[in-house]
Amino acid sequence: MVSWRRSFVIAIKYLVFAVIWAIVGVVIGVLMAGAASFDMIEEITANPGVLAEDPTIIARLVSATLGLIIGAIISYLGLIASFAKYVVGETVRKELEEISFARGAYAPPPPLTPYAPTERKS
Repeated sequence: MVSWRRSFVIAIKYLVFAVIWAIVGVVIGVLMAGAASFDMIEEITANPGVLAEDPTIIARLVSATLGLIIGAIISYLGLIASFAKYVVGETVRKELEEISFARGAYAPPPPLTPYAPTERKS
């Protein structure tokens, strides 16, 4: 079983990567939406009749919304990937090591020292 200390370390790793993915998703979404889109929203709220005058505003609004949705999807996928890597992956690895060690099937890997042949004395 995974220890409490290891569980908290994994939780902190997951939290850090969750924050990083949230920031990445917001940055991508805002870059795709564009700064001009925010001015456009202000223009629409100040003068609702502008939609009839300039039909490209709707297309810009839809593209800005799609940019924000794509940023949210990237953020969510990163969050799921972080969960799979840190929480599930490390927990399963630890449990499999304990099970195989308890059965006696686990053998530690050989040391990574270079092979040096011994000299024969005749």
